Amino acid sequence: MSIYMSRAELEEISEGLITAYANKFSNRVIQSIDIEHFITEFLMLRIEYASFAEDDAGRIGFLADGATPLLVHQDGKIVPFVFPKDTIVLDKFLLAEKEQGRRRFTMAHEASHHILSKMYAMPSEYRNDF
Repeated sequence: MSIYMSRAELEEISEGLITAYANKFSNRVIQSIDIEHFITEFLMLRIEYASFAEDDAGRIGFLADGATPLLVHQDGKIVPFVFPKDTIVLDKFLLAEKEQGRRRFTMAHEASHHILSKMYAMPSEYRNDF
């Protein structure tokens, strides 16, 4: 099952969410969006970092559903770990200062999975994690 949205539809949804965020936190001067604050305080998602051990080296972000394990390096071993539902998990290398742009993009990307799943009540098996 695939759901396609036009760029205009996505922009309208995004603009609505950012406007609601700005209204809720009107005491903050918003010149650019603090994506971590938007995710944790507005969307009420958690953000955690882990050292990914997935076969897909391109996987650097994951929106946990509370059931699907993510392979991570832990205590020198590769273990499947189930993160709590509504947790955005980012690969630890994104904490490097030079990865700030990629970190912000990946957070926003994973948050979009959460937003779209709320809009379309899509089961997790239809999600494409980045």
